[in-house]
Amino acid sequence: MIRDNLKEIKDKIKKAAEKSGRSENDVTLVAVSKTVEPSRINEAIDCGVTDIGENYVQELIEKYNNIKRDKINLHFIGHLQRNKVKYIVDKVDSIDSVDSYELAFEIDKRCKAKNITMDVLVQVNIGEEQSKSGVSAQSVSELVGKIRELDNLNVKGLMCIPPVSCDEKLFGEMKKIADSLGLKALSMGMSGDFETAIEYGSTCVRIGTSLFGERNYNK
Repeated sequence: MIRDNLKEIKDKIKKAAEKSGRSENDVTLVAVSKTVEPSRINEAIDCGVTDIGENYVQELIEKYNNIKRDKINLHFIGHLQRNKVKYIVDKVDSIDSVDSYELAFEIDKRCKAKNITMDVLVQVNIGEEQSKSGVSAQSVSELVGKIRELDNLNVKGLMCIPPVSCDEKLFGEMKKIADSLGLKALSMGMSGDFETAIEYGSTCVRIGTSLFGERNYNK
């Protein structure tokens, strides 16, 4: 099932990328493995998945030694509390959900202690939803500027989780913000809207359900 699903997803990525005048190679597929057991994550890796995204610190730690870590880039994509940063900075390649300077400062401090540099994406609450994390569109520039001054962080781009059935213009707004800041990475689009997001310039799509199937998220 995973192999067939992956082929279908990649076909859709290719078509959407071509619509935006790009190649499928310009778009990274991050397989969202929340609640997925390591054996199925490894199956996806064997099928060609190169990037895995985990949402929860405890779950990531529990799975870490049982996935084919040497074959993938591991992203942390969920809300991250400052007191849990220390548990993952030496385990992930990228933290894609930085939503405050305080969090960025903590990541930088922990990276300094281990002499490593961390790629990060700044999360934008583009839909201005109270239920979601992220900096406001009006405050992105200031936050990115401050994070760029931290020695052990590399701001690669922006991330957003737009409202369900959102106006696709929000994707366009995200692209404009990223371009204005000289940021190339733009993580937006999930199972239900990734094709539209790619057409608007997304360089990274986070896909779980379409790849692994429906799951029980009551954790």
